[in-house]
Amino acid sequence: MILDDGCIKFDIYKESTNSGRYLSYKSNHPIQKKSNNQRDRIVFLSYPEYHKKNIESMINILLINGYPLDIIFSRINNRIKKISE
Repeated sequence: MILDDGCIKFDIYKESTNSGRYLSYKSNHPIQKKSNNQRDRIVFLSYPEYHKKNIESMINILLINGYPLDIIFSRINNRIKKISE
């Protein structure tokens, strides 16, 4: 949380023990279990100024966990469309 000119700006909090691991894309879990709620946390719980940094971080973590880039962007775009409706 940053206080700037009387405005409270929240950013996503990650504990120091955060490993950056999500359920692997290659796991045998149902696709619904692999959906990432992190994007909702970024959009709804952080100040817009921090969205770019947080989305870039989320994309990098998902790539490390084996998620294909086209799937990542497809899910992000679909969620943004759903939110805007």
